[in-house]
Amino acid sequence: MCFINRFLTLDDDIIPYLYEAGFGYVGIVISGTKLLPPLINVLLEQWRPETHTFHFPCVEATITLEDVTYYLGLPVDENPITSIAHGNWKNLCEELLGHTPTPDDLDERKIYIKFLDDKFTQLPVDAALKIKLQFARAYILQVTGGILMPDKSRNKVHLMWLYHPLDLRAAKNKSWRSTVLAFLFRELCKDVHLNKQAIGGCLMLLQS
Repeated sequence: MCFINRFLTLDDDIIPYLYEAGFGYVGIVISGTKLLPPLINVLLEQWRPETHTFHFPCVEATITLEDVTYYLGLPVDENPITSIAHGNWKNLCEELLGHTPTPDDLDERKIYIKFLDDKFTQLPVDAALKIKLQFARAYILQVTGGILMPDKSRNKVHLMWLYHPLDLRAAKNKSWRSTVLAFLFRELCKDVHLNKQAIGGCLMLLQS
C-alpha cells in the first residue's frame, strides 16, 4: 500500500489558536511524525473486521478512545460531530477562509489540499485577527484531511469539516477523538482485505 505523510508549515502566531481549538498537539507535534509503511502493513494483515481487533500470535488488541486522546491529544468527547452533506461550499470557503475556490480546486464537496497549501503559505506581517483565524481554520482543515481523516487519495478534504472550527473555542468541545477512531475503523474494515494500493484514516494513530 502507498502511504503519504504531510509535513505542514505553521506560523508561530497561529499556534495559540490551534491550542484554543484543541488541535495544538496534533497540529504541531504529530504532523512531523514519520510513517513506517512496513510496520503499518504488518498491522493491516492482522486486522479482523468482524471484531474490530488485531489478532496477534499471543494477544488480541484494538485501538481505544483513550489511545486516541493519549497519542493525538484530541479533545475529549462532549458534543457530537455531525456530517453536513449539502451546502454552498464556495461561499463557505469565502466566509471562513477568505478565498473562493475555482472549479479546478474542488472535487464535488471536497477541496484539494493544494489549494490550502497555495493560499496559506505565509501569514502577512501584522495580520488582523480575522486573517489569523482564517489561517488557523485552513491549518485545521489541512490537519483533518492530511492526518486525522484523510481519504485514500490523501490530497483532498471534505469541506463539511470546515463547519466545525467556525468557532475555535466551540471546536474544542466536540467529539473529535470518537470521530477519528470511527473513521479509521471504517476504512480498515472497508479496505484492509481488498488489496488496495492506499488506505484512508489516521495511519499515525494506527502506527502509534
